[in-house]
Amino acid sequence: MICDKSDFRLNIAKELGFEICNISESFLDKAKDLFGEGFSINGPTADIDIWIDAAGAESILDDFIEYGKVDSRFVMVAVNNAERKINFLPITYASKAIIGSGGYRPDDVTDVMNIMKSQRWDIEKIVTDEYMIDDINDAIRKAADSEHAFNVVVKFEQ
Repeated sequence: MICDKSDFRLNIAKELGFEICNISESFLDKAKDLFGEGFSINGPTADIDIWIDAAGAESILDDFIEYGKVDSRFVMVAVNNAERKINFLPITYASKAIIGSGGYRPDDVTDVMNIMKSQRWDIEKIVTDEYMIDDINDAIRKAADSEHAFNVVVKFEQ
């Protein structure tokens, strides 16, 4: 399930076959409906094994700490530039783990290449805009506009 605040980006994710959730909806109710019910130290929760943060929003880690089930993992792909203070007590009690993404391992590269070769998904849809390096300021402004951009590519050569 992909969660975001941008209906523009969520619609692209839906076209790629993902279940979606606008974060203005009740995340927990939708996640329970989709994944079933699991157990957390705070009571019933969604049965999610792995949370992946590709946005870096502060609230995502907070939600994992509060709603993540026992033995779940949080994979941090995007990093918020603000310093975080984390209460490790609920993470310890629930045997949760927070890990970094660290880049692809050789087996992962092979998997990604196979996914791309399969053409099962139109992965190019996630690139909504392309700019030349001379227009990098425009590219950065566009990339920051989550209502009109998903991923922006900056090219160095034609």
